[in-house]
Amino acid sequence: MNLQNTVALVTGGASGLGEATVRRLVAGGAKVIIADLNTEKGEALAYELEEQLKTLRRSIAQLNALELKRPSLFSLKAVKNYSKKAKHHCEMLFRLSQ
Repeated sequence: MNLQNTVALVTGGASGLGEATVRRLVAGGAKVIIADLNTEKGEALAYELEEQLKTLRRSIAQLNALELKRPSLFSLKAVKNYSKKAKHHCEMLFRLSQ
């Protein structure tokens, strides 16, 4: 689900179904406002998600850098190394997106 141009307000967003909703919306690319009586937990969730997004951005940048350094198709060793690196970064992006 692509939510790049979406802004959402999630009441009760710091725990339970609200937290799950916040996580899904953020994973889809939405900007989310977390509204909850438990402000400490809401702020902790926002910080956690921001750290995950920073890691995701770094991983995407690293993956893009790999794209710029495509191996020669004549070197089987280079292709294998490239594949291992790309697989590692793709797995990381997948884990962060869940």
